[in-house]
Amino acid sequence: MIKNNMTRGVSAGALAVFASACGHLPIAEPAFDAMSEKRAGMPTDWTVAPMTGDPAAVIADYGVFNDAQLTSFVQEALENNRSLRAAIESVRQSELALQSTRSGLFPQIGASVGARTSAPTDDLGNNADTYSFALTGRYDVDIMGDLNASIQASAAGLRSTEAVYEQTRRQIAAQVARAYFAVIEGQLQLELDRQSIDRQRQTFRITQTRFDAGSIARDELVLGESNLAQAEDSVIASEASLRAGVRALEIALGRFPQNKLNITGILPEPPATPPLGLPELTVRSRPDVVAAELNMIQTFANTRIASLAPWPQIGADITLGLQNQTLNSTSDLFDFDGLALSIGASLAQVIFDGGAVD
Repeated sequence: MIKNNMTRGVSAGALAVFASACGHLPIAEPAFDAMSEKRAGMPTDWTVAPMTGDPAAVIADYGVFNDAQLTSFVQEALENNRSLRAAIESVRQSELALQSTRSGLFPQIGASVGARTSAPTDDLGNNADTYSFALTGRYDVDIMGDLNASIQASAAGLRSTEAVYEQTRRQIAAQVARAYFAVIEGQLQLELDRQSIDRQRQTFRITQTRFDAGSIARDELVLGESNLAQAEDSVIASEASLRAGVRALEIALGRFPQNKLNITGILPEPPATPPLGLPELTVRSRPDVVAAELNMIQTFANTRIASLAPWPQIGADITLGLQNQTLNSTSDLFDFDGLALSIGASLAQVIFDGGAVD
């Protein structure tokens, strides 16, 4: 009975580890498709779920055990874990970085309004009021492609942080499941050791009676005492191990370790073994592999940006501007008759930068 339960514990723990590495839904194509020749042989589609912050997908993995207490523990850990909160903030930071980089694709429009008064120091009442209004619009053309590469690098960085977030929460859930099953296994082991010490005590009483009657030598009595002491030591060790396991589970749940959890579950029957599938399918379902691939894509994009730095920078811009200024009146301040359009091009080369781009 106990042996079968131990086998179930190993199987359940192994499945928990397997579930921590797998996702559910396909995610979008990699951010930097232009570098496909450098990713020869790599999968082009991944099966990590998009980052939504909803723990339902992770919790569903552990529904196969039909253990409500385990499910509630997984949910509690996902809500309380600070590492997961840090991963979410990293994703938000990457989202803002991508948004900032993409802003270079759009025109920059600005406007300003000002007023100024001036008067001679010897006649402060003879003042002159000056009003100004300016409207500017500018669009820079990405001729060299460094802006496009920056966007691709930021997009890959965002996808990578999302994969790290997914990996983090699956690791947390797996840690809770392993700790939970370890506590149940510890309870069963303690029960087994207590049964063993009861048998050793009965055996020792018989041995003591036979020794008192002169039926056996003293060495058999000493051996019985040794076996009883070993059984008592096993109980003490199992109790200590169980307390440590409960505290480890409390820490995984984000609680203070006080050894006060009431674990009422039993080791479940091992669920059906998931289909093995192809090795590449396993690769596609691992968030850590997804993050590594996207980090590689980001590196390719950053390398492209760095390779453009030593070359002359060719630029083109389109500017729409308006500068109005009136004296002692605002009647013509917003007159658009002076609106001007300019188109320019530039060629720039750094002559000396102290080795910054070497």
